[in-house]
Amino acid sequence: MSAKNVISVNMPKSRGSLRKLPKKGEAYHHGDLRQSLLKAALRHLETAGPETLSLRELAQELGVSQAAPYRHFKDRDALIAAISQEGFEIKYRKMREAMLSSIDRPVEMFHACARAYLEMALEHPQHFRLMMSGTVCPDEDRPELMLAACRSFVLLKIMIRRCQRAGVIAAGDPNHRALQCWALVHGFASLYSAGRLEWTGVHRGNAVAAFDLMIEQVRSGIGKAPLPSKPGFIPFVDGESAKRGQLMERLEWQLLEETPDFK
Repeated sequence: MSAKNVISVNMPKSRGSLRKLPKKGEAYHHGDLRQSLLKAALRHLETAGPETLSLRELAQELGVSQAAPYRHFKDRDALIAAISQEGFEIKYRKMREAMLSSIDRPVEMFHACARAYLEMALEHPQHFRLMMSGTVCPDEDRPELMLAACRSFVLLKIMIRRCQRAGVIAAGDPNHRALQCWALVHGFASLYSAGRLEWTGVHRGNAVAAFDLMIEQVRSGIGKAPLPSKPGFIPFVDGESAKRGQLMERLEWQLLEETPDFK
């Protein structure tokens, strides 16, 4: 940021005091400080857990007043929620790009969408761990985080539906199929990013091949096996989850209107 964007000093013709220069940290515009806090928090999370995050310590690191971060985040949980939301938005963009790149090739689209999830986990490990840590969960008290989480799930469900219409995944409630795929892909991504698959022979050189094999086994399995007529569990129909089901129905309509190729 150039000096002229921070403050302009007018030299008076007559004697008088000059405009006071900003103290350290005051040069932040509101938007800049918010992003700087997010980046500083992510650096902190590289070596420590979310429970050790402190808005006051981040303010000290950035050279702003202790009160300044609270203009953007009311507390630590709000900061964690913002990082999680950013992670869901990154995941959504990656999955959307992967789907559009192979929209007319459903098997490839299935693989590309799964691989986008793995790439997000490996390229943004702090976001990924925080999104799924349970420290701050998407709920109605955090509507922006809820919206971001629902959008990425809806996108997965749209992909499942396209694969079902193409005959590469068997018919059935796409919510069930989406939950199954999400759980398996997330499980691999979590184990691999934590280094817990190395003892099985999965390493940097063959991880993508191992992942692709698992994804094809999953696709092939749900491509043939119908869901039971009485599954015993139906997602998004009970309690608070029913509200989220309604939200996702509205989001699905919006996403299909925004991107007709997904229809």
